[in-house]
Amino acid sequence: MSVAKRIALLRGQKTLTQFAREHQTTPQNIHRYEKGRPPSANFLTSLAYRGININWVLTGEGAIYVKKQKASSTALLSSELEQLPEEFREALRVTVREADQPPPPGRKLHLTLWCHKVLRKAQDEIDRLFGT
Repeated sequence: MSVAKRIALLRGQKTLTQFAREHQTTPQNIHRYEKGRPPSANFLTSLAYRGININWVLTGEGAIYVKKQKASSTALLSSELEQLPEEFREALRVTVREADQPPPPGRKLHLTLWCHKVLRKAQDEIDRLFGT
């Protein structure tokens, strides 16, 4: 199953507009993703925020939803990263090295903004690696 089909599966019976609103994007973007355009880092972040396993969205591997665990966010992130294909992990490593140092723990808004920045850069690196 392709990324496009997995996104369509996640949308289910919701309209493009409903699904787009939930994920702070446009119906046109959802339509493009379902037709094969790679999803943006912001869209993937929104899916992850709702408990959807991004590894599953991108590769089809693993469970659709992330299991809720009582562990630190760092441990959860590390666990999720280990499930990603090596190409994605390398793209993230390059991106994190080039990004500013993350803010101190406990600064949720700043950390969220930093993560968005890293994901945007990772999206660019993934596009470069895969020629999209």
